[in-house]
Amino acid sequence: METEVEWRRGPGNGYGYTCGCGRAVAVSTALCGSPARCECGAETRVPSLSRLRELTGRDPYEAGLMDEIRRLIRDGRLPSSGVCALSGRPTEDTVLLSVLIPRFFQDQSHRGMGKALLMTWLLGWLGFMLYQVSKKPQIEEEGAESLEIPLRLAADQAPRARELSQRRLRKLLRTEPLYARLLQENPHSRITVLG
Repeated sequence: METEVEWRRGPGNGYGYTCGCGRAVAVSTALCGSPARCECGAETRVPSLSRLRELTGRDPYEAGLMDEIRRLIRDGRLPSSGVCALSGRPTEDTVLLSVLIPRFFQDQSHRGMGKALLMTWLLGWLGFMLYQVSKKPQIEEEGAESLEIPLRLAADQAPRARELSQRRLRKLLRTEPLYARLLQENPHSRITVLG
């Protein structure tokens, strides 16, 4: 006999429910559309993956971290902290940032060859190595994806934030755990303060 249950997210990518007998039952996504059986013998049909995702408060076709961030912003759960990322003081103010996430990089190996040769000629192999280390990857904007995210920032700190370097902006974004994961997964992202 099938029973109605309330679904919840389990550890990792799994899901689960509490059976009528009180036992917690873990369910793998491989069981979607099939019956799951508790140790007591009660059977429950596992919904499709998209329905299961909806029942546990997620978008039906959330593909990754960026989709999760968009959903949490839409639900009003990001930013999660009530503290200014710059001053550390409590605030309800937010500033919108744009994070440009590259999907591929333009090949820059043929550019700057003259500079590389000049540095090699002047400083030898040390000059060439310094040139290689100082090169930054160029983001090909056509293949990049832009994500607008709110950051908790007091209104009096917003002008200061517009003047920060990319390194400092990254440090501010890392105060929000999901944004820190986004930057970890996309280390060549470019951040712009919008408002």
